[in-house]
Amino acid sequence: MRFFVPGFRGQREMAEYVWLRVRAWLRYNGLDTSRRRIVAVVASIDGADHYIAVDHETPFGGLAIAILESSDRERFHICTVERGIGDTPPWTLPLDEHWRVVDFE
Repeated sequence: MRFFVPGFRGQREMAEYVWLRVRAWLRYNGLDTSRRRIVAVVASIDGADHYIAVDHETPFGGLAIAILESSDRERFHICTVERGIGDTPPWTLPLDEHWRVVDFE
């Protein structure tokens, strides 16, 4: 799947701008991220598998805007309109070796 940000599908430059701003905001708040572009993860949360994907509702509530990997590759930051974009921290999940990750092309 080609890289996109919800609300800016087909607008490559705007999607890039939004993605870079999200990364910059996280970095400003002490959450450095890798350059990896993730479209989805299948994560085990409280014993149940959850499919978390960009442009889909998350198990925490809210539409996933971006999924970023921490620079130490030990966590994923799930950004929604309500969390991770603005004044609130993203949903942060510790990486588990059993998770499956799908990257954008």
